[in-house]
Amino acid sequence: MSSIRTVRSFSREEMDIERYAEKISVSYDLGVTLAKGYGGFIAVMFGISQSAIALVLYAGGSFVISGDLTVGQLASFLLYVVFVAASLGMLTSVYGDFMKAVGASGRVFELLEREPAVNYKGGQKGDQAFGSIELHDVHFAYPPRSDYPVLKGLSLEVKPGSVVALVGPSGGGKSTVFQLIERFYLPNSGRITVDGLDLTTIDPTWLRSSMALVAQEPVLFDGTVRYNIAYGKGGTISEEAMKACASDANAHDFIMGFPEGYDTLVGERGVKLR
Repeated sequence: MSSIRTVRSFSREEMDIERYAEKISVSYDLGVTLAKGYGGFIAVMFGISQSAIALVLYAGGSFVISGDLTVGQLASFLLYVVFVAASLGMLTSVYGDFMKAVGASGRVFELLEREPAVNYKGGQKGDQAFGSIELHDVHFAYPPRSDYPVLKGLSLEVKPGSVVALVGPSGGGKSTVFQLIERFYLPNSGRITVDGLDLTTIDPTWLRSSMALVAQEPVLFDGTVRYNIAYGKGGTISEEAMKACASDANAHDFIMGFPEGYDTLVGERGVKLR
């Protein structure tokens, strides 16, 4: 979730949805195992409690035989004390679980019913990406600070095959331009076109698969070095292509210095590499 922009820039939403579903299945299986264990524990405890009742019945029966208790008094004692008390105890635990479920499910349904402002698939697809990008009088402010405009009527044309650099002070809106082109956000007004097609009508998956984004801060997912390099290709890549990518990034030598090489687990954000 914290690296959702990287996920979207590589159009890996469907892949990560499948990975999430697999992890949920594992969690579900563990929950079933836990429930079975808990059920067995309850069965044992219930058996012990019933044995205690049998012992009380034996002792109470002795009192009944001796005339100190009547059969009705003994039965009333057992019914009221044992079964009513046990039922109240179970009701308390069930109520607590019910309230936790109500609180959790409310948030879950709230998330499920949300409609994203920017879809991640569906729309027009060009026959081939040529790289012509135009910004027409674009105005934009980030949603949390809608009263603070970042771009005020920006118009820009980038022709195919050209090299363009956006230069300016920090906070000037350079990164914002790229985030709008990647369609992480929608402009408040104005239009952005790619190869003459309005950005809001283009299939985001096709758009992002036609461009490469090098983020300011590198992102590492919880997995192996191999998985992180191949992430943009769906997690699978040939050995030769993987090593070529690592060599181009000047990373092959220090990766091979790890005991497990490309199969080294890096941890989320690379915490295991420190």
